[in-house]
Amino acid sequence: KQEGLFWVDGCEVTVVDLPGAYSLTAYSPEEVITRDFLLQQRPDLVVNVVDAVNLERNLYLTVQLLEMGLPLLVVLNMVDAATQRGITIDYARLSQALQAPVIGAVASHGLGIAEIKAQIAMLARQEAAHAYA
Repeated sequence: KQEGLFWVDGCEVTVVDLPGAYSLTAYSPEEVITRDFLLQQRPDLVVNVVDAVNLERNLYLTVQLLEMGLPLLVVLNMVDAATQRGITIDYARLSQALQAPVIGAVASHGLGIAEIKAQIAMLARQEAAHAYA
């Protein structure tokens, strides 16, 4: 795992980049690292980056994260490739079904990064408000 810091809208955010995983069943060393971190550290927010081209396969992990009760932001990456393959995603409907915000991105071109940071800041402020309420 890798860690870093960034500031957005006056909020300091610690980012922990965990190895990619398709589930928390821990069949691979990467999944063990990811599962153990999520269970032991209980992060304030999980940014679940999902391949928009293989949405069904990737949503298995998303559902597991939701079942753990972790606050979640779902980022659909490679939406350009999905569109090229004729895949249409209803972000509002997916967000409603997951009860979590969903944002589209094309990380290789930096598209969606500002929206992701803004959503992280908003969720961090909401979490802080809950902590002090």
